[in-house]
Amino acid sequence: MLQLSRARWGLRSLALTLACSACGTHIGLPPREVDAEGVPLGPVTYNAHVQPLIQQNCVTCHTEDGIAPMPLQTYEQTKVWAEQIKRQVVSRAMPPWTAGPDCNDYLEDRSLSDGQIEIIKRWVDEGKEQGDATSRHASALTATRE
Repeated sequence: MLQLSRARWGLRSLALTLACSACGTHIGLPPREVDAEGVPLGPVTYNAHVQPLIQQNCVTCHTEDGIAPMPLQTYEQTKVWAEQIKRQVVSRAMPPWTAGPDCNDYLEDRSLSDGQIEIIKRWVDEGKEQGDATSRHASALTATRE
């Protein structure tokens, strides 16, 4: 009788764990903060989400004295150009990448995933908030390439 109760308890625990995993809830862990494409569920800010994308994909050209027409090295510089940045990334004109996405994977591919484009779009649409400077990290890199 005791073994049967343990077996039932074990099955119930397993069922609960599987149910929580299926809906994205993990017992004892914080809830997911991003969707399946890596886009934050909460507000998007420059420091936490946009700045890592800009660093990874834009500043090789968009620096003081760089080959691009304007630097995007700071929040202030990026905010001034935010609407234009949004238009350029949504149209996939920036970052420039002429190789077809369905052919091969290339080294140094700076093209943005749909999730990364959504991060920039939401940042502009939500008011271009700077966010907490201490939250600068590679969270935007979780918006993985497809």
